[in-house]
Amino acid sequence: MISWTEMLPLSESWLRRAALALLLLLPAVQAQAQVPAPAPIIDLYTMGPGDELFSTFGHAALCVTDALTPQGRCYNYGTADFSSPVPFTWAFLRGRALFWVADQELPRMMATYKWQDRTVYRQRLPLPILQAQDLARRLTTATVGPGRFYRYHHFRDNCTTRLRDLMDAVTGPAGPLRRGAEVHAGPTFRQYALAGFAD
Repeated sequence: MISWTEMLPLSESWLRRAALALLLLLPAVQAQAQVPAPAPIIDLYTMGPGDELFSTFGHAALCVTDALTPQGRCYNYGTADFSSPVPFTWAFLRGRALFWVADQELPRMMATYKWQDRTVYRQRLPLPILQAQDLARRLTTATVGPGRFYRYHHFRDNCTTRLRDLMDAVTGPAGPLRRGAEVHAGPTFRQYALAGFAD
């Protein structure tokens, strides 16, 4: 029978070999840990007008593609409860309808607009890695908590202005997109509304 004292040198030898192996592997593990994650890809999707009243002015969504969502996840600020059309339409026209942000996989979103036979444009946002990560984080956190709800307004607070404000928030305090809208010298809101509801 082997006593504990006889086993001790074997144990010490095994521990020394294991420690040496760990020391040899440590640089490779550290190098792998220091490799930065690739920047998420952020795409802005713009949808053309649809046949229904609520889609007359088109739509927009931001989609994030990264290691966690390789198929892409889209964030849509045009989600609402359309189950009561008359009260909802009245609230919508008065700028009081409750909307919220929801997320879904990119293939599912694209299938919806294909089924509706609507034109879809994609613009890839050329954001530096830190800004892309910041925007992806803001979109993810926007879907939770009471802050995801808002009162829809045709011109001042809608599915597009929400995306504009997010992009402005990550690209700098000057808010280049909002600033561009403030110097707009094109049609008035009334002219936009008349054109949109002409049918």
